[in-house]
Amino acid sequence: MSYFEKSKIQGEELIRIFSLSKIHFTFRLLNILISVLISYILFKVIINWYDGNLKDFNVYSPYVKKAFYVFFVVYVVFYMIYLIIRYITTEIVVSNKRFIVKSGWISRSVSEVSISRIEGVSLKQGIVGRLFRYGSVIVRGTGGNLIVVPIVHDPMALQSTLQNMISAYGSKS
Repeated sequence: MSYFEKSKIQGEELIRIFSLSKIHFTFRLLNILISVLISYILFKVIINWYDGNLKDFNVYSPYVKKAFYVFFVVYVVFYMIYLIIRYITTEIVVSNKRFIVKSGWISRSVSEVSISRIEGVSLKQGIVGRLFRYGSVIVRGTGGNLIVVPIVHDPMALQSTLQNMISAYGSKS
């Protein structure tokens, strides 16, 4: 059961659910793999230099190499798990009464604002974000309340949905 379903208020209806961008997470994973590859190459250069110049290092060289490999495999695996958990546990919901952004699994972070309290919706999207349809949406609520939704898939649809809900609420009052 989602956070929205658990915290639903009387008369509230789901308008649309948004998700984080899969492409952005793919880029982050690719970035970490390239970093590991560069680190591996530098490590090989350093180990080869030490093997030739330090006689005492030759005794520890196999252990250092194994520790390096284990460290980076564990690092990449935990980073992948972190990315997957972040993707799965983030909810971005627009209802007829609220805008909700929930993230986290063990420790939860929830930002929500009533549709009637939203003053403006901004969009930040770079060139790569435009090509792959991801970007950030900033929702300004009354009293200076800011909700930043980074790396959301189809940020223009989120912005449009929120603006439509704001105008629909404004025409009711």
